[in-house]
Amino acid sequence: MATVYGANYTKQFINNPSELIPKGEQYGRVHVAYDSYTASGAIALNDLVYLMKLPAGARVLACTFKHDDLGSTGAISVGTLADPDAFITNTTVTAAGCVQMEDEAGNLASYSSETQIAAKANTATDAAGSFYVMIMYVVD
Repeated sequence: MATVYGANYTKQFINNPSELIPKGEQYGRVHVAYDSYTASGAIALNDLVYLMKLPAGARVLACTFKHDDLGSTGAISVGTLADPDAFITNTTVTAAGCVQMEDEAGNLASYSSETQIAAKANTATDAAGSFYVMIMYVVD
């Protein structure tokens, strides 16, 4: 059986002199960003709803997307402007529900500059309603 070490373990306990572990990778405080949107009517295909911004240096730990029943059609993604489905990918909103980020590209991603978060309609809805987004991240 081999003995191997993780990157931060190596920096802290193997390297001589030891190195600092980057901010947000050990002993970080978890922050929460929350936003919501209420559509007064149907959400059209490719509509973009700007939500919160994450600060520079944020490492995303989790994302929750909760939504009302938005009619008989509709699918929404949550992500950044550069990667619209970074956190939640094409979730059907035809019945009320709640989904968590799983293996999307934004899981544990770190952003070096302030990052705009948005929801994008991949398929138009045909009813009014609300959705809610919560992102947990570390930055310090």
